[in-house]
Amino acid sequence: MEKIIFIIDGYNFYFSLKRAGLSDCKWLDLAKLFKRYIKADQELMEIVYCTTITPVVEKQPRQRLYIRALLNTGLVRIVYGVHKLRTITCPVCGSEYQRWTEKKTDVNIAVELFDGAVSNHFDVAILVTADGDLIPALSAARRRFPDKQFGVAIPPDRVNRIGFDYPRGLVDSADFAIQLKSKMIRQSLFPREITLKSGKIITCPRKWE
Repeated sequence: MEKIIFIIDGYNFYFSLKRAGLSDCKWLDLAKLFKRYIKADQELMEIVYCTTITPVVEKQPRQRLYIRALLNTGLVRIVYGVHKLRTITCPVCGSEYQRWTEKKTDVNIAVELFDGAVSNHFDVAILVTADGDLIPALSAARRRFPDKQFGVAIPPDRVNRIGFDYPRGLVDSADFAIQLKSKMIRQSLFPREITLKSGKIITCPRKWE
């Protein structure tokens, strides 16, 4: 069996769902979704979900609940980055303001890509992202490990009637690309109630229904 893993840019994918009109699909079972895209001779080894805890306090309980649902599948591992406040200067008026920015996610994805290849954890790795900043890591991985396959999964908001609407450099840096289709996403939601391995029942947040 060919070993396959998915490495997800969590925030990038989250906002892709929103832009694609799939805000009602946040309660998404990633294991169920990605199993729809693997071949009969492939085994899904792991889903590495790279994310950060939102700095918006009122949203944190929903995010943490979703993470518990993901972990309950037994296939998802969470890798955390951080949020930091960044001071921005307006180019027009010169006034300053602060904005939260996500840090470490790109580095975490690159590390997971190389660490998994070195340890022979996978034969095929698929990055779920539209972030062109990952082109150098993807290109380097392909050069360093020519016996492995490296692909990208295109978020639904980056697909149109013509085809790929995507950072071409990212697609060109991969061995292959797949489209994540809205229909498949809608068919891959968790049930409203999930029984955890501990026996505790968790429920999809009301704002996500």
